[in-house]
Amino acid sequence: MNDIKLNAETNKAKRSDSPPTTRQTEPFTMVPNYVITADIPDAMFRLIVYCYSNKNTFRYNVPHLMDVFHKDKRTIQRLIKSALDVGILKPTTRQEIARGGYIPNYLFDKSSVNRAVRQKCRS
Repeated sequence: MNDIKLNAETNKAKRSDSPPTTRQTEPFTMVPNYVITADIPDAMFRLIVYCYSNKNTFRYNVPHLMDVFHKDKRTIQRLIKSALDVGILKPTTRQEIARGGYIPNYLFDKSSVNRAVRQKCRS
């Protein structure tokens, strides 16, 4: 049976098999209503919302977005290309990697989202 212990600091009973209470909370993201109600592809919507959740100076690249969206490289490359075409992402300085190559980085441009959503972010 589960042992119940009394926590001396809080005087509350706590089960010994309960998970630790160090739960991380996700921050809330404020997204304009026109983005939520727009008729845009799901992947583009997810990219826009993810970009709104980060700082303005956050740099996006293909390997990072592959990890975040759990998609393959080619899918992310097509998503970035369509975001570049409508102006949501802007190219910035490249990141040098250990093998002697470079990874292109992109910045999110919030001011162009309204125009891009009106174009329906064709992909």
